[in-house]
Amino acid sequence: EEMLSLQWANVDFQRKELYVPREDAKSGIGRRVPLLPRSLELLRTFKRNPSGTHVLHQKDGRRFVKDAMWRPIKNAARLAEIPNLT
Repeated sequence: EEMLSLQWANVDFQRKELYVPREDAKSGIGRRVPLLPRSLELLRTFKRNPSGTHVLHQKDGRRFVKDAMWRPIKNAARLAEIPNLT
């Protein structure tokens, strides 16, 4: 959920970190996360949605929801006969 909630305003390319606000943090405590060079490189390739603020978004600009991301992974695990995927 933290990744799905990530907004461009919380990505700092100069400091090479992102900020997870407390309201988005699983622990309820905001924190800064250092970004590795590969992560920074990847983030720079992401297309920004002109009508939205989220880093990860659907084609129409809407934010992804957890179930929309998790459902295909669970289906693939089921087909691959991988039990209890978490």
